[in-house]
Amino acid sequence: TIATTPYTRVLACQVLHKLCTAQPSLAQTQLLKAPNGLHRLGDLLQPHVDEQVRNETLLLAATLAQRPAVAQVWIFSGLPDALLDLAVGSGSSNDDDDDDAGLTRGPVLTQDVLHILNNLVTQTANNPNIAELLLTSSQPPERFGQRMAA
Repeated sequence: TIATTPYTRVLACQVLHKLCTAQPSLAQTQLLKAPNGLHRLGDLLQPHVDEQVRNETLLLAATLAQRPAVAQVWIFSGLPDALLDLAVGSGSSNDDDDDDAGLTRGPVLTQDVLHILNNLVTQTANNPNIAELLLTSSQPPERFGQRMAA
């Protein structure tokens, strides 16, 4: 079996990022053809993933989210909810700042997540079905509701 150490995943994300920068159309085509390729990248953005892997995946996701086809897949896969959960958790766990950091003054991770979310929404804004999906079916993460109530 192939070793799935954090180092291996970080290097794989770096190689993919270089491919996405050098040949964006080819990278998009290959990721869309790969079985669960985009979904597996989205899985690397979960809070339980090793921090170095998640950070490298955020850089890759920021580039990929600029592609409309990728944005549509990620919107329908529920990635925006997972990203919001990650951003809110990151902003609320910042011990150096006050308790009201949240999404507005969170760490760089929060800013990166919001940048990706902006790209996803921007790339899918012309599709009314996706806009309706975002407005009607997306539930705020549990921690987001708790932070807003406080």
